[in-house]
Amino acid sequence: MAAQYAGKPVLRFDDNHIVLSRDAGMCFLTVEQLTRLQECAKSVCCIETTHACIATGFLLPSINGWPPIVVTAGHVAEFSQLSADLAPHSIVWANFSPNHPPGCETPQRKVKLSLAFRDVFTDLAFMYIDESAVVHNLLPKGLKFYNSKVDTSFDRVVTIGFPGKGDGVNPAAAQMEKNIFGGHIGGTLCLSQGKVTEALRQEKFFWHDSPTLPGSSGSPVFNTAGQVIGVHCTGGHPEKGGRALYSDRVKTAYEHLLEPSAALISKTSNVAEELHKAWERHALEIELEQLESLYVPPDCQPRKDNTAARQPLRETVDAFLKPEQKRQRVLLLQGDAGTGKTTLSLLLTNWLWQDFASRKVVPIRIEMRSYNATTAEICVADTLGDKAVKLKELGLPVVFIFDGYDELAGGGYPRLWQTNELDEWPPGTKAIITSRPEYLADQDYETLLSPTVPDPAASQLEEWFVAPFTREQSKQFETVSTVRFTRGDLYHAFMDEWFRTEERKLVESTGQSIPQLKETFTEFSQTLAFEMFKEKINQVVYHQNVERRHFRKGNFATEPNPWGKWFSNSDPEVMRARRGCPLRSLGGATFGFVHQSFLEYFVAEELWQALQQRKDEELADAWGVRCLTKDPKMPAIISYLVDKLLGGSIRKLGKESSARQSQDNSSLNFNVNIQEKLFWLIASSKLAHPGESGSKNLQSLQNAASNAITVLNKSCFQFTLKARENPTFFRGIQVPYADLSMAQMWGVDLTQADFSCCLLASIKLSGADLSGCNMAGVDFAQWPKLKFNNSVRTVVLRTDGKSMAVAAGAEVHVLSKIPGRVGNWRKDGVLRGYSYSVTSVAWSPDGSQIVSTSSDGTVGVCNAHTEQTSHVFQRHLHHARCVAWSPDGRQIVSGGEDREVQIWEAKTGTAGPV
Repeated sequence: MAAQYAGKPVLRFDDNHIVLSRDAGMCFLTVEQLTRLQECAKSVCCIETTHACIATGFLLPSINGWPPIVVTAGHVAEFSQLSADLAPHSIVWANFSPNHPPGCETPQRKVKLSLAFRDVFTDLAFMYIDESAVVHNLLPKGLKFYNSKVDTSFDRVVTIGFPGKGDGVNPAAAQMEKNIFGGHIGGTLCLSQGKVTEALRQEKFFWHDSPTLPGSSGSPVFNTAGQVIGVHCTGGHPEKGGRALYSDRVKTAYEHLLEPSAALISKTSNVAEELHKAWERHALEIELEQLESLYVPPDCQPRKDNTAARQPLRETVDAFLKPEQKRQRVLLLQGDAGTGKTTLSLLLTNWLWQDFASRKVVPIRIEMRSYNATTAEICVADTLGDKAVKLKELGLPVVFIFDGYDELAGGGYPRLWQTNELDEWPPGTKAIITSRPEYLADQDYETLLSPTVPDPAASQLEEWFVAPFTREQSKQFETVSTVRFTRGDLYHAFMDEWFRTEERKLVESTGQSIPQLKETFTEFSQTLAFEMFKEKINQVVYHQNVERRHFRKGNFATEPNPWGKWFSNSDPEVMRARRGCPLRSLGGATFGFVHQSFLEYFVAEELWQALQQRKDEELADAWGVRCLTKDPKMPAIISYLVDKLLGGSIRKLGKESSARQSQDNSSLNFNVNIQEKLFWLIASSKLAHPGESGSKNLQSLQNAASNAITVLNKSCFQFTLKARENPTFFRGIQVPYADLSMAQMWGVDLTQADFSCCLLASIKLSGADLSGCNMAGVDFAQWPKLKFNNSVRTVVLRTDGKSMAVAAGAEVHVLSKIPGRVGNWRKDGVLRGYSYSVTSVAWSPDGSQIVSTSSDGTVGVCNAHTEQTSHVFQRHLHHARCVAWSPDGRQIVSGGEDREVQIWEAKTGTAGPV
């Protein structure tokens, strides 16, 4: 046996014992114990989370067709997701069988991992091994878990792991017993011994003093019999040593992962059950049950401004999903930022899985922020993989929940139904799409999102808006306090608690108190969000140690990746700051904030701090990065800034309308210093003149002025009073794209001002001087006027409000509404062939036909799309004046000046019984 370990400089032999030298003295392992531990070491593998970060895990074998599992510490999986070039996959180096035949290539393999389960409370993670890269006959037989009590009587425990990358990177590793079982190509496998120093059964963890270093996280802790007694999580405590999770906790979690039935874990299992189990794991990871306990169900309404027709949102969704409801196949759910669309999509998926036994509908939730406009065209196939074919063969209807259509990386408007070929899925398949309304403004989204080319007579797109909370719903959030919070207040409180939690976790894991850690988290998050805001992106792609190449002056040049400031893993301080930021991996090397509203909140905080702290030029640079009212618009940031400016007074006291009408600004709780800086930004725009040099500076000054005047206007500031103090202040200002709806500008001198593309809805301009103003593209938000060549006798809207029939002279004009801006209509066709003026029209219940009456006494039925006449009824002796269609579509009733009411069979045109 001694010959087997010959040449190991850290070992010496004494009869039947192997002595491992340590600074603290001599520790003894018998040859039998070391041989047993050598066999155990076959299951220990090196996890490479980044180029500069090594961790440890150990393998559990494949069971009933499931992929092999790697057990490691929970924070290792978290770092894996934040390693920019490898996320969400880590790399595992594993020596599956060191006793390979002589002359054969070593079976040490480098394979990918993907997260299966992570528990932040026990700091435990299970990760799947990529099955395609595994040779199953090389897998270890698996480790045995110790099932009895662990206590301080354990005077000898052994930790086997990978501290750092070996001596070349981490010289301190040389102090540990190392290289006992041969080096792994991913690092140096080390063994260290110690004893249990504290074990409290009411806790999840025990403490041991085996020497460990960074990289040991996830190492198995053995007793001398080779049984796993725990998983090492953290080290460095000055008195207790390292902390390890009890093995029974690991075993229970592992068994829970592999339950509940043989049908589930079998490769031939029902694919719906597999998806259901995957969802349950995800719901457990994100603590969905706790989220649901705090959830207040919202209402919805058919239009954003129609609060009278509101109804419970879940009832609306249930009605949409009923099998008998076959016409509409896509439900578009729009809501402002922070209205709970993402939460609803999570809970809706959960509800549908809970009702799976009765509904027999499979819900599939897809986060659109993980895709761009191109990859979204195959997002269904990407999400389901090989399960897509099995799911189609199952034949059950599927509900695809596309959450966050407005959060696509880089923007864009993909046709989700058509490009993902959802028509090929089983009958009854439907889609639910969530989005913010401003993202779809001015887009023909019915064409984009409908299964087929929209049919004005039978639209397949159902549209609802998340309704604002009623007073009764709001009371569910209220406490005994009378203070009411703005959305900005709530986000500030939430992020403050987030940072405190991350600070506590970091301190517990390192055993060190780090000063001003919360401030570091805040600064990191704000600067990253603002840089993403500047680049007009909501996701960052960053590869470690990869420079950015670009073509300059005829040659390719390289420069450091600018995102390394936030995502480099070579700087420990950056990695520590990033740990507190609410980021998540979106696959590959792509990262984004947990929610789009988080990014907007941090941007607003950065802009507010610029108002408070920065000097003139720096302030203009910050506020001039982007125009908040130009596509893509960001109204949430404006809302945050308005709340800051007012201190929440308007929304607390409900005085917005009175503030608009008052004769001064005394009712507004303005920060005067901030107010003056905003006016300085507006005044600075007068230095910008088109056509002069420095177009970038021109654009920046215009953006800053537009943002400043928009925030002031949304705060109900009366610009008329500012003009009284300084009559020429607004002369020549450059504020394109600003939102000046309802602005008070009576008698203001606005000569030579640039208001191009501004929103001037209900603006008060009485007595204002607009001489020389640039008004190109101005939107007064007025309803359009439709001009016709003949007098209009009657106008009838279809029941869904999306089509209109206009009787003008001897013609019937058919128009359809274009989704987006209010009052945007297009002319689809003209029904002609009448000898005299058309006196009345009516739509058929299904919206496919139009019936009309004429002064010649005839009643005609035409196809609204083909313009072909199907029937002409001629029984009125004088002018036919009015007509109606029965709700069941079977009969038509007309009346005329002959004092008669005629009843017709709609399909045949024959007179019906009276």
